[in-house]
Amino acid sequence: MKKIILFTAIVFCTLMLNAQVHINTYIVGGVSLPNFKYSYDKVASPRSIYQGYTGGLLFNTGFMGGTKNEMMLNFGLNYLQAGAIDKAPVSGSVVESKIRLNYIQTEFFISLPISIFELCGGFHYNYAINGKKIINKNDGTSATTSIKFGSENGVDDAHRGDLGLSLKAVVNVSKFKFIVGYNKGLFGLSANALEDVYNKTYTVSLAYPLSKKK
Repeated sequence: MKKIILFTAIVFCTLMLNAQVHINTYIVGGVSLPNFKYSYDKVASPRSIYQGYTGGLLFNTGFMGGTKNEMMLNFGLNYLQAGAIDKAPVSGSVVESKIRLNYIQTEFFISLPISIFELCGGFHYNYAINGKKIINKNDGTSATTSIKFGSENGVDDAHRGDLGLSLKAVVNVSKFKFIVGYNKGLFGLSANALEDVYNKTYTVSLAYPLSKKK
């Protein structure tokens, strides 16, 4: 999966250099509204949104040399907080448990401008830099453990990589881009064979241009 993202980044950079057109750079920041699609031994169990944050850089350029009324190529590099809350854990002494996964995210997507709007679709790859599980108990205490990546032991262990689809709707107002996004993971996160855990994350962000060059 890493090779796919690396290949995409190389293709994107090559297209930008060969096109010799406008390359727009934006700084992006906002909130993430992540959750899991979760089941254990094929039995689904609901999870709740665990609000986090996201921020990074967005680069785009036109297919055919322009920047208006044509499809655009976009490449993003972000910090993204994902995870979910389990409000009905198995133990009676536990009120809730929270999973937080912190990712470096790369995105590649195509956007189609329609007046002040843009409709976008593509894919993303998340690489986990760390993660933790927080258990809140009935007696008011809490316990925090770090998530182990790549291990085959325990229900908390997870795979670092997460490849998935990216969909976005963008509204352009003056220099700003208001972005609503949805990321859907395509591969399971858990290293436990009985668990099926998939990322699904909404984001609401604001982008501001840092530079524009030809």
